[in-house]
Amino acid sequence: MFGQRAGMGAVALVIAGTTLSVALSGAMVGCKARQIVVESADLTKLRSAGNEAYAGGEFERAATAYEAYVERRPHSAWARHWLGRTYLQLDEPRQAREQLEVAHDLEPENMEYAESLADALVALGEPEDLFAMLDRLAMMDRTSAGQLRVARYSERMGFMDEALIAYRKAVAIDGSTSPEAHRALADFYRRIGERSGEVSQLRKVLWFDTQDPAAVERLEELGEIVGPSFAVHPGADG
Repeated sequence: MFGQRAGMGAVALVIAGTTLSVALSGAMVGCKARQIVVESADLTKLRSAGNEAYAGGEFERAATAYEAYVERRPHSAWARHWLGRTYLQLDEPRQAREQLEVAHDLEPENMEYAESLADALVALGEPEDLFAMLDRLAMMDRTSAGQLRVARYSERMGFMDEALIAYRKAVAIDGSTSPEAHRALADFYRRIGERSGEVSQLRKVLWFDTQDPAAVERLEELGEIVGPSFAVHPGADG
């Protein structure tokens, strides 16, 4: 059974003329569990119904469709993932975590599923579990994108020192060949109000394109005069 949400009555979902009857079972460990009984709806219709409901913000309807899909295909990582995302939208992070852990276990190299699980762990306020998972992901994804992922989630949890370390690791990985890690670190400095760090990283962004519109605009907002020699080599200190 999936989708335990106390206090819900019977739900009916109509998909292309096909009715999905949804009944709630009796009390289980202090709450009611929804038992999905699908009379006749193929998986394609369930998938479409769930996707359309999710896109339209009708998350109860989306949950009904995805639950029915998972009931039929419990080893579908896709369905588990979207059911978990739907539970997050319904402010049910614990149920979301259960589904997203299954999706992640089924496809551990799928970073979209991994990040959704990280979202659930943030919502639950589980930093130890989050960082353990992020460390595993960083071992799998040794790119700057992997470190930027660690940085973003560290920041969301309020671990700013850990975030800064990860942003700097991202710069160390490919900061000599791409401006993106420098840009991300500059944005981080902006959020924490460290002007000198932001300026330093934006000057490195300009090394790759002296006319980079976003970098030039921000530097001018900071009162800097951006001339031809303002860019600095990405390997420079600071």
